[in-house]
Amino acid sequence: MKQDTNGISRRDLLRAVSVGALAAGAPGIASADQSHKLEERNKVRSIPRRRLGRTNMNLSIVGAGCSGISTPEILQMAVEKGVNYVDTAPMYGPSERIVGEALASCRDQVFLCTKWFPLARWNADQCLHALNDSLRALKVEYVDMLMLHSVDVGDDPHGWSLAVGNNPNSPFNGYARMDNPELKKAMDIARKNGKVRYFGVSSHNEKRKELLKHAVDLGIFDAILVAMNYGTWEQSSVAEVIEYAHKHDVGVIGMKTTQGDINIPGLNPLVAHIAWALSKGVSCVINSNVVRNEQRQDLAISAAKAKLTEADFEALERYTVATSKEYCRGCAHICQSACPADVRIADIMRFDMYHRHYGEGHHEMARLAYAELAQGERVLEQCATCRKCEEACPYGLPIVEKLQYVDEALG
Repeated sequence: MKQDTNGISRRDLLRAVSVGALAAGAPGIASADQSHKLEERNKVRSIPRRRLGRTNMNLSIVGAGCSGISTPEILQMAVEKGVNYVDTAPMYGPSERIVGEALASCRDQVFLCTKWFPLARWNADQCLHALNDSLRALKVEYVDMLMLHSVDVGDDPHGWSLAVGNNPNSPFNGYARMDNPELKKAMDIARKNGKVRYFGVSSHNEKRKELLKHAVDLGIFDAILVAMNYGTWEQSSVAEVIEYAHKHDVGVIGMKTTQGDINIPGLNPLVAHIAWALSKGVSCVINSNVVRNEQRQDLAISAAKAKLTEADFEALERYTVATSKEYCRGCAHICQSACPADVRIADIMRFDMYHRHYGEGHHEMARLAYAELAQGERVLEQCATCRKCEEACPYGLPIVEKLQYVDEALG
């Protein structure tokens, strides 16, 4: 299909609507035949498609982010409407299982992406075991894309952490995860056995530019999944990352475009958020609203053909201001380095976002993630009087209040 390359500028007009290893033997079924089937089925779909870099696959420009999916039917409905990019991960609670149920009747209609979280000290067998777990959960023989989950998260001996991931002096940082020769070995085995067609990386954090450019430079990743939104665009370096990826024909997919998906009564420019992100040169924007309920699904999908108006930009500006002291930008190194204890501030702030704003399907995921933290990594009694993290936060977020809320809600 012809790639949709129309950018959306401020002057455009819009109709705003609001871990043993995989058996190293039999080849999988990720063949050219499956590519042909997907492409043929895509021809009858109405959602515009864009090419995903050197994969040469044409994706629906709005994809299903399945971190909070609760029923298989809602994803099947999205596929019927033309959504062909499906994103899940083992860290998303029951997501892989539910996605697998949904795709039992339509696997050949979608480009399926899941993720793995190989640590810097893992060997190839451990990496492949994780992949095997996902394939079993999904009840599929292969995935189209396997993303290295959150390269901005490191894995020191005490557990994974955003602060460690961005620390250039840590032997467990995100660079070490990507550079692990055992990871490359596992990738080669998985691809040879037909279990994975393409590989990518995802990144959420403020320092994603350096990490993602390194991923592109390695030459082993076919796509990147990057957090981006209107409110932080000018301060971020995502535009530079997208340009760099395009220069190397690496596909780019956008996520986290709705700035925390915070509900502001009378102001929730979902369509404008997605349409804005699509104007920045990404092949696809994934959004969890696609699998939340039918009404939100239709709104998210409608962004695929929307064009932004002045009123939309005004709504985006108002939303950014209204959520300024609620939305955590993910600059973990700032608050974390200010903490005299070992409270996992940035991680807890992310759990708060999932629990409070991302819908019912994310509550259990947030609770399980919080349960993995050691007691000393949670909010402490002295946090109420210390507040050094709040003094360091450049956005004035009420961090201690949020930490206390999460402990009460998820502890």
